Amino acid sequence: MQAKYTVLGMMCTNCSSGIERAVGKLNVENVTVSLLEKEMTVEFDPDKTSEKEIISAVKNLGYKIYKKGENKKDDVKILKDRLIISFALLLPLLYFSMGGMIGLPVFSELVNHIIEAAFAAVLVVVNRNFFISGTKAVISRSANMDTLITLGAGSAFIYSAVVMTISVLNGTHHIHLFFDAVGMVFTLVTLGKLLEELSKRRTGSEIEKLSALIPETVSVVRNGEIETVRLPELETGDTIVLRVGEYCAVDGEVVSGHGVVDNSAITGESLPVETFVGERITSGAILKDGYIEIRADKVGEETVFSRIIDAVKKAGASKAPVQKLADRIAAVFVPVVFSVAVVTFAVWMIISGDLYTAFKFAVGVLLVSCPCALGLATPIAITVAMGKGASLGILFKDAKALQDFGKINCVLFDKTATITRGEPEVVGCEVFGRKEDIFPLVYALEIVSLHPLAKAVSQYTESYKQEVVPENYENVTGKGVKGDFNGKTYYLGSEKFIPVNQKDKSADDGFSEVLFSDGDLVLARFLIADFLKDGAISAVNELLSRDIKSVMVTGDKKAAAERIAGEVGIKDCVYGVLPEGKAEVVQRYRNDGCFTAMVGDGINDSVALKTADIG
Repeated sequence: MQAKYTVLGMMCTNCSSGIERAVGKLNVENVTVSLLEKEMTVEFDPDKTSEKEIISAVKNLGYKIYKKGENKKDDVKILKDRLIISFALLLPLLYFSMGGMIGLPVFSELVNHIIEAAFAAVLVVVNRNFFISGTKAVISRSANMDTLITLGAGSAFIYSAVVMTISVLNGTHHIHLFFDAVGMVFTLVTLGKLLEELSKRRTGSEIEKLSALIPETVSVVRNGEIETVRLPELETGDTIVLRVGEYCAVDGEVVSGHGVVDNSAITGESLPVETFVGERITSGAILKDGYIEIRADKVGEETVFSRIIDAVKKAGASKAPVQKLADRIAAVFVPVVFSVAVVTFAVWMIISGDLYTAFKFAVGVLLVSCPCALGLATPIAITVAMGKGASLGILFKDAKALQDFGKINCVLFDKTATITRGEPEVVGCEVFGRKEDIFPLVYALEIVSLHPLAKAVSQYTESYKQEVVPENYENVTGKGVKGDFNGKTYYLGSEKFIPVNQKDKSADDGFSEVLFSDGDLVLARFLIADFLKDGAISAVNELLSRDIKSVMVTGDKKAAAERIAGEVGIKDCVYGVLPEGKAEVVQRYRNDGCFTAMVGDGINDSVALKTADIG
C-alpha cells in the first residue's frame, strides 16, 4: 500500500535524506521525502511494516509527522512567533551584556551576569525544538544541522552557567561569558529558517496558481439536462459543456459543437485553433469562442493537466547532480565539524593553556557552521528557481534540466508565436474594384470564420460592414471559406483555395496572403504579417552578449523567415522546414558540438523539443 504524510520541521536536504534513511531501514518498498511539499510518500507491505513503526521512526528524529490532510499547523506561523519572542528577549540580553561597553547605564557585573543568564535560559526554553531535534538525531545516528546548534549553543550556555556559578562562589570578577552568543545564534538561525520556509512557500504558491486554472465545478449533461457538479463528482464518460471563457477540466473528445480553443497552457501554442467534432481536447485548454460538448475519458488526477502539476511537484523534489554531491558532503559534515571543534580546543589548550581561549575558539567552530550553508544553499536555490520558473510559465522536468541550462551555447527558435506575437494584422491590401462593393462581402464571410487570419481580415474591413449574410456558407479547414451572395459563389482564403490563376501577382515580400474571388477574378488581395513579441530583440541580444548562438527554424517561406530574422537580429535562419525537419536541424547543431536549447510553442515543434538537449 501507499501512504502519504506531512512532515514538519525539515529545513534542509540533510533533514529529508535523514528521514529517508531512517524509514528505509524498516523494510519498506520505497520512501521519498519532498522538502518543498513537506511530504513523505511510503510504499510498504502492512504485513511486514506498520504505519506506527513508520511514524515512530520519523518522530524519533525530532520531526512532527501527520497523516496527509490531518495537520492544521503552519511552520511559518510557528517560526514567526518564535522569532518575535526570541528577538524580544535578545535585545535586553545584548543590552546587559554589552551596554556597559558604550557607557549605557547597567547594574553591577554580577547582577548583569545573572540577568543575562535568566534571558538566555528563557531563550533556550523558547527554542527547545533545536535541542529536541538535535539530540534525537544523534541518538538515531543521523546528525543534522540542529545537532550542531545543540552542541554549539548548548556548550556555550553550560560553560557560561558553570563559569558564572564558580565566579559567584569564589568572588571573582571580569569573567567572559557566552550568554549573548547563545541568544544571537538562536535568533539568527530562526530568522534563516523562516526565510527558507517563506521561499519554499512562494514556490508552492506558483504550483497552486497552476492548479487554480482548473475550475472547481463543471457543467455536465445528464438525463438530457445541464447541471453543475463539483470536480470530484465527475465520472469517465460524462459529457462536459464548455462555454466561452471556461477552462476545460477533463481530457476527452468533442462530441458536439465547434469552437476556437487556446491550448497555450498545455502546448505553449499561443494561436487559438479551431476545434471540431471528433477532435481531442485536453484539460487546461480554454474556449475562446464557440460552444462545444466533450465526452470525458480522463478525469481528476488522470488528466494531462493534473499530470503536469504532479511533474512540477516532483521536479521541485528532484535533486540536481550538484545537489547529490552536496548531500554526500552534508552527510558527514556534522561529525567532521565536531571533530574539528575538538581538535581546535586541544590545540589552543596546548598553545595558550587558557581554558577560556580554547573553549571560545572551539565553540566558534560549532557556531559558525550552523546552519550548514552547503546543505541549505543548493536545495533552496533549486526550490526558488523552480518557483520563479513556474511564475514565468517555465516548467522544469527535474533539477538536472535546471542545472543543464548553464551549459547551453546554442538556442534554436521557432518563429510564429515564439519570436512573433502570433496575432496577425493586415499590413497591405490591393483591391481590384470598389471597396464599398467588395469589403462588405469580405467582412460577412470572415466574421463567421474563427481562423486567426480571418480575424485580422474582418478587423480590417469592419468599417464597411453591412446587413448582408452569406448563403450556403462553408468553412474549408486549413484553406478558407466560401459563400453565396445573390446567387453567386465567392471564395476567400489561400491561393490554392481560389479557383483562379493569380496573374500579375506582386513580388514575394514575406507576408501571408489572403485572396478574395468571385470564381472568375481576384477582387482583393490582403497581405498579413505577424510582428515581433515585446522583448524578442533584447532576448536575442542578451544571448549574443553571452556568446550563445541564436538560430531561427521555421516552416515559413524564405522571404517571411528572413524578414523576421533580420528584424530580431538572428543571422542563422533555416526556413521551409517541416516539423520532422526541425528535429534534423537541431541534431545537426548537436553533431557540431553545440549544447542546444529548442524554443517552440506548439505540437509541431514537439519532436525538435525532445531532440534538443533542453526543450
